[in-house]
Amino acid sequence: MSDGADGSAGSGAPDFAALFQALPGPHMVLDRNLCIVEANPAYCEAVERRREELIGRNIFELFPNDGPSGQRLRSSFEQVLATGAPHSLPLIPYPIQLRNGGGGFELRYWSAAHAPLLGPDQRTAFIVQNTVDVTELQKLKQMAYGGGSAPEPGEADIFQRAREVEAVNAALRTEMQGLRDLFEQAPGFMAVLVAPDFHFLMVNAAYQQLIGRRPVIGRALHEALPEIEGQGFLDLLRKVIETREPFIGEAQSVLLERSPGAPLEERFLDFIYQPIVDAAGEAWGVFVEGADVTDRVRAELQQKLLVDELNHRVKNTLATVQAIAAQTLRTTREPAGFKLAFEARLMALSSTTTCSPPRAGAARR
Repeated sequence: MSDGADGSAGSGAPDFAALFQALPGPHMVLDRNLCIVEANPAYCEAVERRREELIGRNIFELFPNDGPSGQRLRSSFEQVLATGAPHSLPLIPYPIQLRNGGGGFELRYWSAAHAPLLGPDQRTAFIVQNTVDVTELQKLKQMAYGGGSAPEPGEADIFQRAREVEAVNAALRTEMQGLRDLFEQAPGFMAVLVAPDFHFLMVNAAYQQLIGRRPVIGRALHEALPEIEGQGFLDLLRKVIETREPFIGEAQSVLLERSPGAPLEERFLDFIYQPIVDAAGEAWGVFVEGADVTDRVRAELQQKLLVDELNHRVKNTLATVQAIAAQTLRTTREPAGFKLAFEARLMALSSTTTCSPPRAGAARR
């Protein structure tokens, strides 16, 4: 398919710039300094501004508000920047300056959703805001400034329920942030992989340290960690999804490229692959949790080598003692003579097998 007058891309992919402009809901994009970098026509119409008046301007310069509503809006943006997670304001009163009628302000109620656009470093690079006017402007004006008729039956209840929902959402966000902090700071490595390609949904700091701090979020396991291919881990993950039963690995060897271009490094891991099952009983992902036990395994291997060497030397010493005893018996028949001869030969053996450590700085001979 070639580019044409309809704006379609030659690759067959949607023209996302055109899609953004065509969205019926008001959308705009902020950078990390909270300056507007793009706004669609629906947003311009909602805030009664031309696009040229918005681009490059800080949102709080365009729409100043030092009160609670402005603080709530700023806090929502800061939370998205800090966490990389979406945040929403189900109901927020925010006056908009009138373009006609003397430059006064008109109170409006909005429902705003803020979504992060992540950069290569997995930090929030931009914020996409979708904001919707959720009230009838004239009635909200009358309710806010005390004039005109009373609210329609049930109208106040709607706003009260919206406030209650927002309070519940705030409590849930606090609880969720606590769980995220616990996940991120856990001493063991953790990750959440989503089937069927096992792309990374979440990883914590310990997992990033294990793999050399590579960007993996949103990438399939075989793409994010290509050296894993052929080591059997993908087969284990598929089995966990198929059987919905966990797999426990103990001191499992894995070869990882922990620095770009570096040779593969062998690490030993204790871990569990735990299937994540939905309400219907279907496994949609795998929770990975474990610990790097490389130091322990290497210490155990070193200890085994030392014990094996000790056993070898003890066996050799016993064989030598047996040979000395047999030789002494052949040459000495009297018990008293045997005792003296055997002890003398053992002392000679002891003097030849005992080594003193070299003195510091002494030359080896």
